[in-house]
Amino acid sequence: MEGWEKSPIFPIETKILRRLPGFPLLVISVLLLVVNVSNAFAHATPMLYEPAAAMALDKLPPRVRIQFSEHIEPKASSITIYAPDGSRADLKDSRPDANDLRVLTVGVRDAGKGVYTVSWQVVSQDDGHFTKGGFSFGFGSDAASTNSTAEQIQVEHSSTYSQAGAIGIEVLGQSLLVAFLIAMALLWRRLPHRKITVRQSAVFERACQYVVSAGIVFIVLGVIVFLILKTLDLEVSRATSFATTFQTFLQTVDGRFAVYRLILGLAFGIYFFAVRKSIFASRTYSMHEGILAGLVAIILLDRAMVSHAAASHFHPDFSILMNAAHLLAKEFWVGGLMALSLILVPVINRIGRASWMAVTLTTMSKYISAALAVTALTGAYIVWLHLKSPAYILTTPWGRRFLVLSTIATILLLVRMYNQLFAERYAVQACRQHLQGYRREAVRWLHYSIPFEMCVGVALLFVTSYLIITTPPYPSERYALEKHADSQGARIAMTVHPVEQKQFLITVTKGQTGTAEPVTEMVVTLENMEKNIGPIVADTDERFTGGFTFPRNSLSVPGQWKIDITARRNGAYDAAVSFPLNYPAEFEASRIDPDVRVAGLFEGILASAAAAATLFSLALYRFAGKLSRQCDVEASQSWSTPGFRISKSILTGASATAAVCAVIWMGDALFIKSNFQRLCEDHGGSWTQSVPMRRGVTLSSETMAVCSTPSNDFHFAEAREFEYSLQKSPQSEEHHHQ
Repeated sequence: MEGWEKSPIFPIETKILRRLPGFPLLVISVLLLVVNVSNAFAHATPMLYEPAAAMALDKLPPRVRIQFSEHIEPKASSITIYAPDGSRADLKDSRPDANDLRVLTVGVRDAGKGVYTVSWQVVSQDDGHFTKGGFSFGFGSDAASTNSTAEQIQVEHSSTYSQAGAIGIEVLGQSLLVAFLIAMALLWRRLPHRKITVRQSAVFERACQYVVSAGIVFIVLGVIVFLILKTLDLEVSRATSFATTFQTFLQTVDGRFAVYRLILGLAFGIYFFAVRKSIFASRTYSMHEGILAGLVAIILLDRAMVSHAAASHFHPDFSILMNAAHLLAKEFWVGGLMALSLILVPVINRIGRASWMAVTLTTMSKYISAALAVTALTGAYIVWLHLKSPAYILTTPWGRRFLVLSTIATILLLVRMYNQLFAERYAVQACRQHLQGYRREAVRWLHYSIPFEMCVGVALLFVTSYLIITTPPYPSERYALEKHADSQGARIAMTVHPVEQKQFLITVTKGQTGTAEPVTEMVVTLENMEKNIGPIVADTDERFTGGFTFPRNSLSVPGQWKIDITARRNGAYDAAVSFPLNYPAEFEASRIDPDVRVAGLFEGILASAAAAATLFSLALYRFAGKLSRQCDVEASQSWSTPGFRISKSILTGASATAAVCAVIWMGDALFIKSNFQRLCEDHGGSWTQSVPMRRGVTLSSETMAVCSTPSNDFHFAEAREFEYSLQKSPQSEEHHHQ
């Protein structure tokens, strides 16, 4: 036994092993909190107001209704209505609709004629995020006095990267618990225990206890910080004391489930330390490990149930299970690497058997290959469920965070390929012979590459936590209606405005090149021969070069309409076309419901990617299995190389991972931008998530990526409209029409 403290493969001192799971992992978690530090946008988005914003009413409705994109927490959500004289006009009976928990209603009393202001605040039952906002409507003869600000729909979202960091710490703790289960049940028992001394077993058991302890600490710390941060956010929104707000938050789904995870994490720790002697004494899989694995599974399912999958219209229960399976596959991958780096590699290094090291590495690679397949399949489903279209990758927070996540996942896969296809192959050869040259160096570098892969995996978990609190894009209804015709070398097209659903959009482009055609005047004449209406000249508004809008309500009654469009140009003949339109029948027939999913190119790409990843993972699994069969666990070949302390290897991997994440974050912040965002920021605007707005008037209730001017009067959702505003008033510091 003399001298066994010096590892023949990767030297490590006992005191380093004892403190290994705590301090280095804490450093890793702090470093990786800088992966993506931009604000996160997550919310229950208001989709419909009844009455509509800025609506002039002749009669007050019995109740005000607001429809949201997610289910609403009844005890933490409310609507307040202020009368024209400033008094309360609501009946203080805010409640979700009995038939649809996405709809929040409140009774309203008649408090006189004038402008009524509605203020609302909600907590999502699906993901636990807070949103508040307001709008106004008019009643009676004084309703016409409602100014432009009355039509604003102010929406404020509360969800920050600090909350994501708390979730990341909690997920890190869960991965440590998974690491113990993998090390104990799947790897340690494969080794011939008759050749393991009591002292060596004690080192393994102590390492497992430190890993479990660190896991419990991280779960408890993550949940407590999460509860405090969420309560502070809700406290500001509700203007109540911390204690009162905390009690309210605990009544929400998000609050209750966070407490459940805290209790389950503590239960795991209590049960483990109560039965640890029995677990370590058993040479086969025990019932105790099954109970502990069940607790972890419940924790993961709990985490998945408070997610945007729960808000999905597409089989929410199935989506929650897919979400849980995806998180489990990730934590299994990262937990397996933790089991190697924090428990088994240090212990086997002390034992000094190259064959045991090779068997352990190749066995874990088989499991990781299977986890890769599950991650790919469930990940493709989640992306399909939430992203909805590749057009949202660069234009929404969820899409951009998915891009960052994909980049880190690619790095993780590349490191895995190096470890499995290159380094582990030579580790197997080391079982039978002494290696020289680059083969020896490749195996020696495993004590860097395995911890580095683990640290990249931890970074992946933290980015996943940011994605958890980021609301996926939720497009409103769209209309595919399009009319187009050519005249005098120009093409005139009429569609529904992509942002302003109450406006028709007319565009004039050059027939040969498709570029915008300057128009001096746009004349739109409407006529309904059946009802003997017209001709009526519609009001048009120039939005960008060659682009004009006119209101849909210009078509005053249903029926067959003829729309004559004349585009007058300098130095060229007028372009004139005529479109027939059966309104609203033809208009409604083109409606696209965002909740109806159909197979298309995007779905085909995701299915192909998932299939390719599954086949690749199968190939990796077979390769790892072949290597594993070549290992003779009874072989006594030892191998000695000059090495480094494992603690240094892990901290080196953490530093390298932090550097990689910093580069990715800088790329996301500086380079991964659309041309519209660059143009916006270059001209003093700010890129944010908000409702589109024009001269202080809200154009749509859908929150989206917009370019906000310094005055906040314009929130441009169309790049062409922003460019046009710069052309019309290039010297304006606010960059909008005066």
